[in-house]
Amino acid sequence: MSFRTRLLALSRSQALKLYDEVFRKIEESYVDPIEPAKLFRAGVDHLLVACEDDQFKTTNLSGASPEDITHFRDRLKQWKTFPVRDRPEATRHLGSIANQAEATLAVKPTPVIMEFIYGASCSLDDYSTCLTPDRLSDLYAVIDGSFVGIGVELRSDDAGLLIVNVLAGGPAAEAGMRSGDHIVAIDSLSTVGLPTDEAANRLQGAEGSQVQLWVHAPDEPKPRRVILRRRSSRFRACLWRR
Repeated sequence: MSFRTRLLALSRSQALKLYDEVFRKIEESYVDPIEPAKLFRAGVDHLLVACEDDQFKTTNLSGASPEDITHFRDRLKQWKTFPVRDRPEATRHLGSIANQAEATLAVKPTPVIMEFIYGASCSLDDYSTCLTPDRLSDLYAVIDGSFVGIGVELRSDDAGLLIVNVLAGGPAAEAGMRSGDHIVAIDSLSTVGLPTDEAANRLQGAEGSQVQLWVHAPDEPKPRRVILRRRSSRFRACLWRR
């Protein structure tokens, strides 16, 4: 959710500044020296893949024809041959690519720039990646050991949010929720197709606040309403399985 509401809301100049900052942090902090050209080309590859991704096309390229996309991808491949000697040059090249994308595909610059940010971050090794603000906050909560939520372990499926495990002593356990139940709505919002980040944000909240759930158990004919009060605990408030 924070990817859409905070990162994609950045202006072109703000997004380019973020790319430059990520690039600089990799140069200064990564364990091995990294060639600037490698990070830049990883961004090119990431954007090439995105231009073939249905979700990216639906969200960002709805006004572009297949011919326009093919033409842009052909031009994008040429950028992989351009010299990239340092971080400022990579940022300048990215600015030009964002301009081309806007002119050719009518796509806003920020989604293009974000593909380069994620491409650079994910190209380092199997463990390095770029975290959205929500995921970073979630990681800090794990490190701090302080969680406010309902005490369940979940994964998404076609029926909503499947409860994989109910953590003993948590609000969900006290309300009689069980493994195998589905959370089909959170505060009247259906969880079918709801991104996991957004669902987690809605389940977590301020200590003492209430959340209304609609829970469907396998042995019940229809969902029942459950109102839980969030509280801190020593366990994770909401865990996700893929």
